[in-house]
Amino acid sequence: MTKDQVKSAALQLDPSEREALAEELLLSIDGTERSAIDAAWLDEARRRDEAFRSGRTSAKSVDDVIARLTNKDRRSRQPFSPRPKPTLRPRSTTIGRG
Repeated sequence: MTKDQVKSAALQLDPSEREALAEELLLSIDGTERSAIDAAWLDEARRRDEAFRSGRTSAKSVDDVIARLTNKDRRSRQPFSPRPKPTLRPRSTTIGRG
């Protein structure tokens, strides 16, 4: 079966079946088990929750996050503009103290 034949057959599946197939194919590439991925995300969620509850991080509104990401995307589309070179300060010429 060719790649195009597989693709054609896969596109005949319901969206949920295509999603499950895509996930299985992706997991087959690096050999990661779904349970390992779920466990890693659970650990990450717990880490973030603990950071929030302890005050090391704070919540942001979805509007603020979207605005920040939208502005970041606009900045990345601007033409390249080199930054000015930093002014170098001379090194101290003192050779020893008192």
